[in-house]
Amino acid sequence: MLNTIYTPALLKELDAVLLKAEQRAQSSAETDHVALERKMFDYLRDYAALEEAKRQCRFLQAATLAQGLTNRQAELNRISPFLGYEPYAVYGPDWEAKRCASSQTKPVAQPASLSPCCPKRPAPAPTPLTTDDSNAGRTPRSMIPAGNCSLRPGAGRIKVTPTPRVGPIAA
Repeated sequence: MLNTIYTPALLKELDAVLLKAEQRAQSSAETDHVALERKMFDYLRDYAALEEAKRQCRFLQAATLAQGLTNRQAELNRISPFLGYEPYAVYGPDWEAKRCASSQTKPVAQPASLSPCCPKRPAPAPTPLTTDDSNAGRTPRSMIPAGNCSLRPGAGRIKVTPTPRVGPIAA
């Protein structure tokens, strides 16, 4: 999902803008702020590269990028505990690095050898739904879509008239 937003062209444009900001920063507060923005941007750029490498099945490159993300997270977390993530057992970059490294050793199936999960079957013909307007749902089996309801014994003999309501309905 992130790669659809942060395309390579956008990342290149953001990198150029950040480079201009680094050149224009004058005070120590400005340089510190821009340096922090650079660290967060580098993490984002590497994460987008990691996702692209996984999508292209380049798992060795993805494992290297994931290990780099782990290092970047630790660096950001040293600046502030609110930056970077605390270590988490699953879905962290260190876990992703191990997963990608193990995926590199597994054989990749050829597309021609894959078989469909479900065989193609013709769709069933739609069942015609008929209702008994004079007795809609008041007796068992009155709403069954079984074709012609007029063939059912007693069909059409029961007339239900709605009772007019007078005043509020008691709870």
